[in-house]
Amino acid sequence: MTNPTGLTIAGNETGTISVTGTPTTAGTVTFTVTPTDAIGTGTGTTYSFAVNPGVALSASTLPAGEVGLAYTQSITGTDGSGAITLAVSGVTNPTGLTIAGSGTGSITLSGTPTGAGTVTFTVTPTDAIGTGAGTTYSFVVNSGVALSPTTLPGDDVGLAYTQSITGTGGSGAITLAVSGVTNPTGLTIAGSGTGTISLTGTPTGSGTVTFTVTPTDAIGTGTGTTYSFAVNPGVALSASTLPAGEVGLAYTQSITGPTGPGPSHWPCPG
Repeated sequence: MTNPTGLTIAGNETGTISVTGTPTTAGTVTFTVTPTDAIGTGTGTTYSFAVNPGVALSASTLPAGEVGLAYTQSITGTDGSGAITLAVSGVTNPTGLTIAGSGTGSITLSGTPTGAGTVTFTVTPTDAIGTGAGTTYSFVVNSGVALSPTTLPGDDVGLAYTQSITGTGGSGAITLAVSGVTNPTGLTIAGSGTGTISLTGTPTGSGTVTFTVTPTDAIGTGTGTTYSFAVNPGVALSASTLPAGEVGLAYTQSITGPTGPGPSHWPCPG
């Protein structure tokens, strides 16, 4: 008798030999059965059969996903005996994902997650010999990278400007890339390729400043956020100089500032 790992061959010296159990290793099981009756002992018959490897699933674990990032993974079965089909059961929280292919030889996960959480499901293989034990998969869908702030305040020509943009959430280290910059006259937009974008300087011309910030973390690159803010003309005073006055003569002049982005006011020492 060779290689009956996990099997029991019972009934020796009785009228029935039984082979039972659950094989734990692949290989060839061989044994000989020799009959004896009242007249004598006959010729032995040697039995030999293969124990094939069980169905192996191509992925033992699945990588994490992230809200807003496309996700694609597949699970297939190999080894076993004959054609393999895979059945999916016990699916929880696949928001935004499709788990397809149950009843075929390949399971596909695809889509773009729309909510964070844990996705769990079980894949059970069946081949020509029977149905194996199910494998349960579980992976996390992390929240996407959130940029802060989501909008930027405006400014005036001639007024110093300082703002910063950072990313939170996501998976692992975050880098931010800047693209599509228009009209940053007098401003510097720095930090592309790092975790913080800084806007500094003093605008020298009015207009609209526009640029896009795109986050990348350990899982992938998210959707860019476009920022846009106005640089208004500085407050223009209606009179740059005032005429002379004279003792004993009434004097009236006015100074206004009509072109700023809001109500104009200034201190007047006296």
